Amino acid sequence: MGNSKDFRVMCLNFETVQPPTEESKVLVQKLRIIFFIHLAVAVIKTIFLVTSGLIEFLNCFILYLAYSTLNYCNCVMYIIFNIMSSVAIITIVGQQIQSGSFLSSRNSGISNAFTVFNILTFIFYIVAIRYAFLAYREFKAITNALYSGGMNFAASAVGRNNTAYQRGMSNDRADPESRPPRGIPVGSGQQQPAGGFRAFGGAGVSIGGN
Repeated sequence: MGNSKDFRVMCLNFETVQPPTEESKVLVQKLRIIFFIHLAVAVIKTIFLVTSGLIEFLNCFILYLAYSTLNYCNCVMYIIFNIMSSVAIITIVGQQIQSGSFLSSRNSGISNAFTVFNILTFIFYIVAIRYAFLAYREFKAITNALYSGGMNFAASAVGRNNTAYQRGMSNDRADPESRPPRGIPVGSGQQQPAGGFRAFGGAGVSIGGN
């Protein structure tokens, strides 16, 4: 149950995080460029076909979540959507080639322009899938390293900036005497002497004496 809960939290995380490694920084920059190109594709597709354009906008949102939260689950979703769109383009172009209407002079200029746009979009999908897969591997490696190291995703380098956590750590380093002594549970109700911890403070008992 614990693993499934961690998986849901990781895949549904909407908090922007900073990439902790050099490789992840490079991939985030490339995915950001792909995002803006894909956004332009969505706008153009909306002009020709509203439904197709809305699907592309959804795909852009998934990509944004992928690189802004280092979420490899969203990378997988983005790859799947791009594969589906690529198959759709192959089907459309294949039908045009079979019917002899591929870039034919009998077609209108808008129809041929949309066909060229689909071909260019198909090439873009291939490039986007490649970098999304590279990001998937990198983001998953980062997440696995954090979880295997016993680190909290929300308080780590790729989690949110937990200022309260950092403040508490800095206070402990600045005032070591304020920390409870080792071996004494916090909140046990025992009052500690002001001068520090003493191993024994009660009355002595003679053992083995007369």
